[in-house]
Amino acid sequence: MKGPRYEGLSYTWGSTENPMEAHANGELITIRRNLWDALQHLRSPHEQRVLGSTQFVSINTILLSENHQVGQMRTIYSRAETVIVWLVLETER
Repeated sequence: MKGPRYEGLSYTWGSTENPMEAHANGELITIRRNLWDALQHLRSPHEQRVLGSTQFVSINTILLSENHQVGQMRTIYSRAETVIVWLVLETER
């Protein structure tokens, strides 16, 4: 099945401290700071980028919801044109 073109984004969850807000699919969502940093560094001023990733909408997500999202990882990454791996900013080590 052919779907929309996108890049996969695999990232370490990072700390739950200092959560950020971002717009996704017309909604304001809460994301961890490491994902925010990745999105800021990967954005392009010249073209639109579509990134697919597992997103933990709330820092206090229940385990069942996290397991569901982890289960989607294979599908997300196998259908992506490329996969980007984001670990952590050097200043956070």
